[in-house]
Amino acid sequence: MIIACVGYGITPIWLESYARLTGEVRLPSGFGTERVCAVEPANIWLGPRPADLIRLGARFSPCMRPDQELNRAVVVAQHEADKE
Repeated sequence: MIIACVGYGITPIWLESYARLTGEVRLPSGFGTERVCAVEPANIWLGPRPADLIRLGARFSPCMRPDQELNRAVVVAQHEADKE
């Protein structure tokens, strides 16, 4: 944890999620840019951000990122169960 704090820094402590601007992306049409935001989850602990912990191989469920394939599998299974 000390190496993670030294390498990635200590995140501020906050009690609710917030959106932060991560950058700007050129639109496919080429006529402008679009701002890209990321939602930072609430952090009540002292240490690195959850995204940094995931990069380091965190396996504790509050630190895990959403898995789109797993989410699709669960949603499809739920939709099929609802149709029956």
